[in-house]
Amino acid sequence: MQTFRLWTFSFALATGLAIGTLSEAATTDPPAAPIPSQILNGKKVFISNASGESAVPAGTPELAYNEFYAAIKSWAQYEIVSAPADADLVLEIRFLTQVGTTRIMGGSGGSGQDFFFRLVVLDPKTRAVLWAFTRGVQQSGNQANGRKLFDQAMAAIVDDLKKVATPAAAAAEAAQK
Repeated sequence: MQTFRLWTFSFALATGLAIGTLSEAATTDPPAAPIPSQILNGKKVFISNASGESAVPAGTPELAYNEFYAAIKSWAQYEIVSAPADADLVLEIRFLTQVGTTRIMGGSGGSGQDFFFRLVVLDPKTRAVLWAFTRGVQQSGNQANGRKLFDQAMAAIVDDLKKVATPAAAAAEAAQK
């Protein structure tokens, strides 16, 4: 009986220590992986409008492309070029829709649509994806408010790119907050 209690205590102690060590390891973030050098060192970008892959409201693909183009131009981090062959990076912007939540009550219902932006940063030579970002666009029944939500999501995805492309600036900004 004494041996059984000693074994049970030892097992419980070892299990507790192992779980404690695993819990500690799980809460510690790994070191930051490197950002691809093309993103950090690139000077020229080609902006690609890839929004035509899904059915979206008329005019939205052009609006997404035009707003993204204007935001990158005003940021002045990169020179925008007119051909992918002249670029260090390709920034592929998409405005997409997918079937959202389906609701059925009393035998009737339907599905909503979810809208989002997808920005893919590509190496123009290899077409390898270097980084990708996705931002949802909240919907509104009011056209003016819907446009405001569209603009906010666009600003957020551009900010996501800025944080990756200029990590020192993003760290300094975070330290000020």
